Amino acid sequence: MVGRPEWLVPSGVRMELAVLDRQRRGLLLTLLDERATVVDTPEDMDHPDDHIMALATALRAVTLTVDRGLKTRLIQAGCSIIEVVDGHRLRRIDP
Repeated sequence: MVGRPEWLVPSGVRMELAVLDRQRRGLLLTLLDERATVVDTPEDMDHPDDHIMALATALRAVTLTVDRGLKTRLIQAGCSIIEVVDGHRLRRIDP
């Protein structure tokens, strides 16, 4: 990847993050809101991971996540991922 990324957050994921933020502070949602674009997701999907999968596969987008199960699903679907390593570095993994 070269250049600045365009960060997209499915609306269902943003709603889930808002709930989590009310339970515990420190999710840096202000920063996310400043740098990311919230995109609509299909209403027939209940789980936020399904929203991420739909967006990533439709756009063939590289996806940043710390969720192990979601990483596996994305790789199996042919999508590249970015994972956090040692709390401060990023690593791209291609299928």
